[in-house]
Parts: sequence; C-alpha cells; structure tokens
Amino acid sequence: MVEDRAEHAADVRVGEPWSLAVDEPRASTADAIEALRAGRCAVVVDGSGIESSCVVACAERIGDDAVALMLLHARGVPSLALSEAQCEALRLRPQAIPRDARSRDTMVAIEARTGVTTGVSTADRARTMRVAAAHGATDSDIVVPGHVPVVRVRPDARLRNPTLAEAAFELARSAGSRDAAAFCHILEDGGHSAYREAALDFARAQGLPAVTTDDVRDLRLREETLVVAEEQTRIVTDHGPFVAHRFRETASGAVHVAMVLGDVRDASPSGVAVLTQDLVAEVFAARWSPHRVGDVLGAIAAAGRGVLLYLAPRQLREPHADGGTHAALPDLVWQSHIATQILKALGVRAVCPLDRGSAAYA
Repeated sequence: MVEDRAEHAADVRVGEPWSLAVDEPRASTADAIEALRAGRCAVVVDGSGIESSCVVACAERIGDDAVALMLLHARGVPSLALSEAQCEALRLRPQAIPRDARSRDTMVAIEARTGVTTGVSTADRARTMRVAAAHGATDSDIVVPGHVPVVRVRPDARLRNPTLAEAAFELARSAGSRDAAAFCHILEDGGHSAYREAALDFARAQGLPAVTTDDVRDLRLREETLVVAEEQTRIVTDHGPFVAHRFRETASGAVHVAMVLGDVRDASPSGVAVLTQDLVAEVFAARWSPHRVGDVLGAIAAAGRGVLLYLAPRQLREPHADGGTHAALPDLVWQSHIATQILKALGVRAVCPLDRGSAAYA
C-alpha cells in the first residue's frame, strides 16, 4: 500500500552510508506489477495531488470482470492509454482542434469493428481494448467514433512527472504490456474525483495494490539510461590531481562532470558531494554560493578519496514535442537518478557524506 515518505533525492548527499546496490522497486510497486501480470487490477494515485486516481489493467488481456470493476465500483469511464506508435498504426486523430498538450493527446473514442454489439457492455468494451492493444492492429480493426476513449502517451513521458494516463501506461508496460493500458478514473459516492485517502480506501475495499505516480516515475527512471560516459582526463587542481569524468545526458545533451580522487570502487563508502553547476558563482566567487568547487575538492583531498558530482542545472519546465510545455521533474528527483547512474558507472558501491564540519559539506 502507498506509504507517506519524504523524497529520497538527497540520499547521495546526507544521512548514513547508502548502498548503491539497493535499487529494487518498492514493495507496493512490485505488488502492483505482479497483479497486472496476473490479469488483475491496481490503483494509481497522483503523487502531486493535482490529479486524482485511477484503476489500471493490462489492455491486451483485460477481461469483462476488470471492466465491470471500473464501471460499477470506480464509476469512471473505462479508457485506453496507447503509445504514439499504436495510435499511428490505428490512424487515430485528436478528438478536437488541439489547444494544448492535453488536448493534442486526447484522441477520438474507438470501437472494435467486429465481435461487439452496442459497444457499451463490459464484454464489448473489453474486446475493444484487447483489439486496439493487440500487436499488429491497424485501422481496419476498429471504427470511430466509439465508446472507449483513448489517450496518446508520448515517448518522453517516462522522463518527466507522469499524468495518471502516462503512469497507468508505464505501470502496464513494466508488467509486460507492449503499447497499451486500460485505466479508469475513480469517483467518490457523490461523483467527485477520488483523491489520495479516498482512493486508498477504495483500493483496500477492493483488495487492490496501490502506488503513486511518483513510484511509477522512479521505476521507469531506474530502468532508463539517463547518462552515457564520454571521456576522462587528469586535472591538477590546487588540492592535487583529480580525474575528471565527463557524462552526457541522453535526453537533453547536458554535460555532467565527476571529479574523482583515489580508488572509489571498493565496498567501503566513498565521500560524495553534489553541486549544481553555477558559472557566475564560480567565476566571481559569489558569497551566496553555499559550497564552492574548490572547497569541496579540498574536503575530498583531506579525506584521501571521494567524488564531486558537478551536475548541470535543469529547466523548471521543458518543451513538449508539439511545442507546448510540461512540468519537469523536481530538480532533486532528477539529480538523484542522474547521480546514482554516474556513481554506478564509476564503480562506486556505497557512499557517505563529507564531514559535516567541513565548509564543503553539501
């Protein structure tokens, strides 16, 4: 079940020594994936509190009982989240003239061309979902308009804070689905959207595992290759020689630098500090900069070994493929995943903070 927890983004900088080998999905996420693999449903709750919650199932093998649960208990409209490629294969178009990113990805509702009657029964909706989700499906397999709404999920969804539809898609994908997820918003008795507590009550009542959109986001980021190593060079600093490792971000091309002193590849924790690149502060020795690169390198030199991760800053909002914008991941969340992948590439197996008494403690 969903637990209250603080963001783990600062794990690489504060607290007790932290093992980089502990990188498995949370128990609740693993339970949700297993439920979907077994043909059951799960609940996804929006971690930001902006959206509400939904029931999720794998569309390729969804049964009448799952659609019945959506209609009778969740009380929303059973819908499909389809990949961009699947939407193209089905030749789906947006439902209305696009005004923003959300309307661009709301496609026309569909129906299976054969094997259905009125299209509104649980059996008919389940068949439509299975037909549209099938590998090799084309526009000849469906008709429009129909009774099953479709939301298009773009490839960049996994690198940002997901909407409910995107989280449903990614969770189903982790459970083995190829290009589709079935989902349905959860409504309370009065017809209002069910937010966190009401959604968790629903999940308990129905015996369904529940996860947050943040859990799904972190699951995908663990599986995604976020950075690639490019080159390394020996640099002599005021605090002695370091090896500078250059990493490039696969999504944006941003360059991150890891300054390494000594052998950090054994099992004992290595001292690690994380700084965000700030050219103005470094060039002009700005007093508002809490931790400068030279101070951190000095602390690492005093410790005898360690790593400074000098990470490129990120925009608060990022451009959408169609020209709109979407909320980027919080900086600390992104930095946590970037830092973890860089440290693993360097062979670091466990980390600890620099001395708290040091001016360079980050």
